[in-house]
Amino acid sequence: MKKIYITILSITIFSTGTFAQIFTGLGNPIIDGQTTTSQITTVGIPQNIDTVYGLEYVKINIAHSSVGDLRVQVQAPNGAIFNLTNNIGGSGDNFVNTIFIDSAVQNVYGGTAPFTGNFKPQGSIYIVNTNQNGNGNWNLLVTDNDNNGQIGTVVNWTLKFSNKPSKPKKFTSSNLPIVLINTFGATIPDEPRIPGRINFIENAPGVRNYVSDSVTDPAIKMVIEQRGQLSQQFDQKSWLIETHDMLDSVLDTTVFGMPAENKWILYGPYNDKTLLRNFLTYHIANEMGHYASRTRFCEVVLNGQYRGVYIMLEEVKRGDNRVNIAKLDTNDNAGDSLTGGYIIKRDWDGIVQFNSVMGNRFFNHYPKYKITVPQKTYIKSYVDSLETALYSPTFNDPITGYTKYMKVSTFIDCQIINEMMRNSDGYRASLYFYKDKYSKGGQLKSGPAWDYNFGYGLSPWYGANPNGNTAGRAEWCYLDNFGQIDWWERLNQDSIYQNKVKCRWLWLRSKTLSNTYINNFLDSMANILNEAQKRHFEKYPIMGIGCCYNNVSPFAVPTSYQGEIDYLKSWINARFAWIDGNLEGNCTEVGIGENNMVDDAFVTVFPNPFQDFLNINYFLNEESKVTIEFVNPLGQIIKDIDCGVRPVGDYNETIDQFNSLPTGIYLVRVNTMHKTYSNIVVKN
Repeated sequence: MKKIYITILSITIFSTGTFAQIFTGLGNPIIDGQTTTSQITTVGIPQNIDTVYGLEYVKINIAHSSVGDLRVQVQAPNGAIFNLTNNIGGSGDNFVNTIFIDSAVQNVYGGTAPFTGNFKPQGSIYIVNTNQNGNGNWNLLVTDNDNNGQIGTVVNWTLKFSNKPSKPKKFTSSNLPIVLINTFGATIPDEPRIPGRINFIENAPGVRNYVSDSVTDPAIKMVIEQRGQLSQQFDQKSWLIETHDMLDSVLDTTVFGMPAENKWILYGPYNDKTLLRNFLTYHIANEMGHYASRTRFCEVVLNGQYRGVYIMLEEVKRGDNRVNIAKLDTNDNAGDSLTGGYIIKRDWDGIVQFNSVMGNRFFNHYPKYKITVPQKTYIKSYVDSLETALYSPTFNDPITGYTKYMKVSTFIDCQIINEMMRNSDGYRASLYFYKDKYSKGGQLKSGPAWDYNFGYGLSPWYGANPNGNTAGRAEWCYLDNFGQIDWWERLNQDSIYQNKVKCRWLWLRSKTLSNTYINNFLDSMANILNEAQKRHFEKYPIMGIGCCYNNVSPFAVPTSYQGEIDYLKSWINARFAWIDGNLEGNCTEVGIGENNMVDDAFVTVFPNPFQDFLNINYFLNEESKVTIEFVNPLGQIIKDIDCGVRPVGDYNETIDQFNSLPTGIYLVRVNTMHKTYSNIVVKN
């Protein structure tokens, strides 16, 4: 790293109503593959810099024949860094009197070289105006990211401090729901949980949400703590929230239309610049016919400070509206009641653990703290029996083999989910299993789906490569040799299992996993998020920057939100094409059998795509109360029709008055007494 420490000019300007100080420094040569540091030492700034008096703009003059090779950053005396530009401008020449100012109309990634005039930087200048001492060493960091022989020079650069400083924009409203969190100034720790208050603001569909709406929505008591493993290193934290009543007992609360519960997760999708990878995967798991956490996008304010776009998630928990298995009490220690329900997980850590006969480590997720010795002994014994059968010479025997212990269809869908996204954590972490009582089936099921932020070409280990299997990666053994659980390797040694996987894949490829469906869904969600993502990336200026475990792509890092969406779509299409050409097994009965039946076979809709009306046809095989819901991608119910109690038979409903509905993908749900059936529709 080459440095130059020269301050060549300091100017103080006084005029009516204004006060400004300008500091200009020389630069030095830019070297291929290295970071060059130029320094200005500021003196005489009369006060700590903040939103009253602080840094207004940065001006640079850089001579370089390929400015797209360069990342240019400013570092304040307290170490805070913000980005001016990162790999923007392609093979164009030079920055000429280029002023980076937060109030500029044009963003730098929308400009072309030579860059002349005012531009909004990729980062936010206001992050240094935080009441720090403005006097000291300021550094211009210029990194040439491409060893292509093209070199240049930092001619000079300028800092302007004034009483018109860069300041954060005030967040007042959103098209997304809003969450207000108040911990009365306390920092949220990893543990223990600390008390606070929380507001959930969501008006009717199509009605804008305002922070000020909270005056009519009283805050709820809660306790809150950080959650996650690697994600705790990110600037945007994720939190676990438990809602309480006024006596500090747990309080089931309905959040954004989701079924009432008391434990919720606010997930910050920091390393995923589409914001959509987890959201997409939970959606797909639900469409495959399984329970997965319901999800709602929102924007969060913590102690009066905007914290970005979050996803409100249901925590993995036993319950009628979550993992629907029998409740297990401390007196359920014998007979049928001992056999369920249990939720176990394969993860980095937990409270109560056991090692299976094959040496795999599991944690009890439910019951956790109050699990009895007979219960712990039973669930370990069941997993041991499963593994003994799975690794026996007759493992595929239909009577005594693995099918006796596993609900095979759930393991097939778990494999498909992990393979379709090439999940870095696949088969080794955030991997849940659940088991109900013997009288309710009793087999071990794989699920629910959980935690997919390191997939879809965003992997610290696979990189962006869309080719190759995920299961059986022996090199994934770190953090005390915690590698993959190899059940799926063994399952795929059974040709019957392989055939079922192939049939299920082909079935899904014609529906939820078709390229058309995936691309349309992502476009619809990107349209909904377009407003909020701009605020999010002003708060976290990482767009266009390799960071936070997503800098391993061999391709150029996208410099815009749309670029990130396009990359995700192209990666998924390439990944699915690889699976199409490499999935083993043979299928002769696509659409027949348990593993290929999906809920939307029950409901037909036409026309699809539609414009102003829909016809919905469904069949009842028993008398049932029926409701029909029309749901937007945010999970909001746009229309809710009560059809009353109906006898067995075919029915057709017409839903109209959709002229004002935005284009995009929607869900039609037909709810009966025992099940919900759904189909996807597209509004043109």
